[in-house]
Amino acid sequence: MNFTAARARILAVDAQEINLMVLERLLTPTEAGLVTATGGPEMLAKLRSRGYRIGVLTRGCREYAETALRIAGISDLLDAVVARDDHPEVEAKPSPIAMRHMAEAVGVRPDEITYVGDHKMDWMCARDASAKFVAVTSGTFTREQWLAEDPEMPVLNTCAELLD
Repeated sequence: MNFTAARARILAVDAQEINLMVLERLLTPTEAGLVTATGGPEMLAKLRSRGYRIGVLTRGCREYAETALRIAGISDLLDAVVARDDHPEVEAKPSPIAMRHMAEAVGVRPDEITYVGDHKMDWMCARDASAKFVAVTSGTFTREQWLAEDPEMPVLNTCAELLD
């Protein structure tokens, strides 16, 4: 490993540790910079009450994801969390293998999953695993950008619209 690669690895670990310290010490999700999707907690509670299994598939590490989900107050609403460090990194999003891991974690086939995402990587992962995908404009893409990727793609402004 060359010096630059070794330094990058150390910086990544340090950044992760700093983020966890910040999340643990701040009082509210907003202060921590953690924004729960508009209508997200209510949507998750309603879906669970209707018998849906709910999981989070993230490129974040497990420790960070669990901390963020706990602070956001939604960890108890989830059946599974699949993080990038649960499996070899080549199996993380956007690889469709990540969606297969999620399907296994919640006890369904990938084609039975409706994946709600706000990043192109989410769409690529779902598409390549034969999962359904619903785009949300809370991330990096606008409605127009999502529809340019796939004119038939369902696009929502917030997660809460899933229940409409």
